[in-house]
Amino acid sequence: MHEVCEDALVTPAGTVVLLLGREPPWSTLTCVRVSPWPSRLGTVEQLRLNRLPGVTRMASLQRSVSSDGYYTTDDRGVPCEIGRCFGRDAEFDFVVNYAGWRLRDLPSSLRVVATRSPDQARVCIITPESVVAPRADVDHEASRTSAPPPRLSLPALPPATGHGRVAPRRERSPEPFQIRLRWSDLKFNDEFISFRMKGHTGTVATPLSREIYQRVRAELDRDLPEGAVVDGFRRHDGSIYGVKISGLDQVFARIHYRQFVREGVSAQAWLEVDELASRSPLMCGGQTDPATLLDIPEFFGKRTEAFKRLFAHRDRTEHTLMLPGRGLIVPMQAQDDGPPWYAWETVSDGHATYLFRPSNASERNRMFAWTQRPNPKRVELLKDTSLQADLGFQRRVMHRNDDDELGRWWAELCEAMGIPVSASRGA
Repeated sequence: MHEVCEDALVTPAGTVVLLLGREPPWSTLTCVRVSPWPSRLGTVEQLRLNRLPGVTRMASLQRSVSSDGYYTTDDRGVPCEIGRCFGRDAEFDFVVNYAGWRLRDLPSSLRVVATRSPDQARVCIITPESVVAPRADVDHEASRTSAPPPRLSLPALPPATGHGRVAPRRERSPEPFQIRLRWSDLKFNDEFISFRMKGHTGTVATPLSREIYQRVRAELDRDLPEGAVVDGFRRHDGSIYGVKISGLDQVFARIHYRQFVREGVSAQAWLEVDELASRSPLMCGGQTDPATLLDIPEFFGKRTEAFKRLFAHRDRTEHTLMLPGRGLIVPMQAQDDGPPWYAWETVSDGHATYLFRPSNASERNRMFAWTQRPNPKRVELLKDTSLQADLGFQRRVMHRNDDDELGRWWAELCEAMGIPVSASRGA
């Protein structure tokens, strides 16, 4: 590694590079565009097995091969340059160059390995030991002054000095940077985040990112005004790599929570709490107990202890339904083998628990539809006996405003449904 220029030390793994120079230390590094290995050549093993006897030298390389080969990697992952042979009298169809020198720089005559591809194309393989030095300096100088191959966009070498050596040119080291950006300066995409800095784009890959998070950037700026700390490196051409943004896990957890709450409180119809709990950002270890939702104040307000008791004694053979931020309907198992009870509870303080016991599915569905209205008229329900019968309404239990409110409320609720209070105190 001490023989390569500093750009090579920061080039991403797997990149194919061309080191230019007559000998170490190499003066210039160029990343080359890699084309696919030609499928018609088959595998390297197939080429080895199809070796042609008696052909050991190519004597007309410069006349037969295009001077602009293209770079690829064979099926073993070894980089090489591939040239096509043209002309009616060309001895080969392809030249595969493993010598390390470019085809344009190789001698006109050299030892080779001749073989055939699976489709019978004749292939000339230039092995690493075939070439110990490129063509004479006069030819090499001419090749350097010719136009670089457009496919590779190679830069010209610096002028040669003394004894044919290339004057070493030290590349500038990449500069580390740390900046602080507002969240609105970041662009959220599916599985990556991007930003612009001095005309160049930096990216951070993360499976947590989603394009829909674009809409919450203003909220993040309000809640986290310190912004995002971005670390990375800038090359001498201004390009950015090695970017990291600190604290992304916590930020995405906050975004996920807000999205979950926003979608929940905007619901217009009853949601099943088990399904809702399975999507909760507070869920951990595969837990889907709807009691995890009680830790979301936007869903339940201040009456968490009351809801805990209802959840603990719910009939698990029925679905508990919820309108986050408004209320819920908890099925309670009957003690007399009759139809289940349903406790309709609102999140707001100062209201009562309304008990329903529909006698059939049609009555129950009407009860669900009436209670999910944006503002169901409780006073109307208490006065209209026909509406009570239509919905299976039984009675209401007030939230008492005294020091023992929870105990009194729970005792009266259990008494109304025939649940022994002593059996329910452990909730």
